[in-house]
Amino acid sequence: MRDKSEVLTGAQKNRFGLILYIILLSVIYILITRLNLTTTYYSLYSSLDENSQVTEYFIISIATFLFLVALCLFFIYSFFKRKRVVGKLLSCIYILYISHYAITFVYCLYVVGAECMTTGKIEHILIDIIIAMLSLSYVCLSGRARHIFVN
Repeated sequence: MRDKSEVLTGAQKNRFGLILYIILLSVIYILITRLNLTTTYYSLYSSLDENSQVTEYFIISIATFLFLVALCLFFIYSFFKRKRVVGKLLSCIYILYISHYAITFVYCLYVVGAECMTTGKIEHILIDIIIAMLSLSYVCLSGRARHIFVN
């Protein structure tokens, strides 16, 4: 008896579904915004004094953004090649994306002080965590995603 994946036609195999396309668009959004932030942070870093207190923060942030961009590009490639590693890549992307915001929040409190922090920063971090958990649970646990990412 032939396997189910062999019986499916080409049109049925290529259906990712709306939720998977939304997850792909969120990764593309992360890719575009991190590229934009990399250029912004580099211009800020180049304008700093040599003994500035935040030079290390900008260097680490730029390296994190570049690594996140590479992960996003590999995710997009793996998504269309239907690789099984998509769930692990998505978890790495979301962990880096959320932890950078959380570390920035704590670092700004430590270096700059609480008086210059914008309101709603914690709420944005919590919303990103909820979106990440929903996306990861769908990609890793749903039967549809398990049958799509088979390579």
